[in-house]
Amino acid sequence: MLPNKAIRWAERVLDGRVTSTTQLAGGLTSSCHRLQLSDGRIAVLRRWTSDRQHDVLEFSAAREATVLVLLEGKLCPVPLVLARDDHGRDCDVPALILSFMPGEQPTLQELGSLDLLALAKVLARVHDIAAPDALPAFAPWCWRHPLGVPIGTRAAESWQRILDAGIEADAAREQAGDALLHGDFHLGNTLWKGSRLSAVLDWPAASRGNPLADVARMAGYLDVLAPGFGGRFGRAYTAVTGGILTPWWEARELLDRLPEDPNEPLDLTMFDAQVASVAARL
Repeated sequence: MLPNKAIRWAERVLDGRVTSTTQLAGGLTSSCHRLQLSDGRIAVLRRWTSDRQHDVLEFSAAREATVLVLLEGKLCPVPLVLARDDHGRDCDVPALILSFMPGEQPTLQELGSLDLLALAKVLARVHDIAAPDALPAFAPWCWRHPLGVPIGTRAAESWQRILDAGIEADAAREQAGDALLHGDFHLGNTLWKGSRLSAVLDWPAASRGNPLADVARMAGYLDVLAPGFGGRFGRAYTAVTGGILTPWWEARELLDRLPEDPNEPLDLTMFDAQVASVAARL
C-alpha cells in the first residue's frame, strides 16, 4: 500500500486527485504503482524501495531520469518523466512519476510472434546515442564477488571451462566503448502490443560501453525461454548494425547468473544446455 506522503506528492505535481492505485508486477530495487486520477489520466509512480542502500545509490532514480530525458523523441518507446524526487524529500523515498505505457509482457506461447528485428532496430537506435559522461562505465555484476561452479548443476565441466577461460582478462578491451547501454536489457523489461514492441522500461542500470553487453543479456534470456531465440535475436542485431555476438560475450553474460556465494544452492539447471553450448565454442 502506498504511503499517504507519496500519494500527496503525486497529487501536487500532477495537479489532480488520485482515485485508485494498483501495484504493478516486477521490480527488485523499486516498486511501481499505477495511479488513476479523477480526470481520467493515468501515471506510474516508481519508488526506490530497496532495503539495500547500495541499490538506491547506484541504480538510482536520478540515473534513470537522466536516460529517459535523453531518449525522449529518439524513436525508442520509453515513458516520459512527469516528476522526479531524486532524494526522497517530497515523496517518502527517491521516486519518479512516469507516463503510463500500454502493453503487456509476452507469454512463452507468444514468443514466436515477436518482431525480433524491430527489437534489434530499437536497441541499435539506443546504441547510436553517445552516453553522457555522468553515466558509469558498464560493470558486470559477477566480478564483484568470487566465482565458482554452482552447486547442483549438471554442466559442472562446462561451467569450469568458462571459469578457466580467463574471460575477465579481456574485459578492458571487450567492454570499451561510449555507446548508451540499457544495462539490463531482457524481455521482462519490455512491453508489447501483440507482436509490436510498445515500451522499453527499467533504465536505472543504464551505462556506457560496448553495445554487445545489451545484446548478450537479451540473447541469453531468450535462449533460456526458448532455445534458439537468442541466436535469432543476435542475428537480427547483426543484420541491423554489423555487430556480432561472440562466445566471449555469451560467456560473460552467463557468469552474471552465478550467485554471490559459490556455496549457495541455486537452481541453474535451466541454463545447463546454454552453458554447454557456449563452453564448446570458447
